[in-house]
Amino acid sequence: MITIKTNKVKTIYNERFKVIGDFFIYITVRELILNENNTTAVGFYYYIDNDEQLVKLKDFQTKLDWNNIQYVEENILQPLNAVDLKNAVLQRIQEFTIVQLTQESGENFGTVIEDWI
Repeated sequence: MITIKTNKVKTIYNERFKVIGDFFIYITVRELILNENNTTAVGFYYYIDNDEQLVKLKDFQTKLDWNNIQYVEENILQPLNAVDLKNAVLQRIQEFTIVQLTQESGENFGTVIEDWI
């Protein structure tokens, strides 16, 4: 659905905190699951290694209830500028991803929001 890349390389460590190298980190939202109670964004973080292979860092599932979504839309986000459903959904997924990355600042591979925008 959408992929966002850090604006600078970040040092990637293995599970024993040994440096693997410096790479751009990507986040991909690949699926959105909707029901009457909430929406769940499903995706993963990854980097592209020196052999140009995708290396998955972490899967995620981020759930937001409709009340929280409404609050963010009314108080934080700008009105939609898309004129069709597909582009409206993609616009909101990207915007909510940025909001989520802001809240998680420093938690995912040492990235902060300034690394993403």
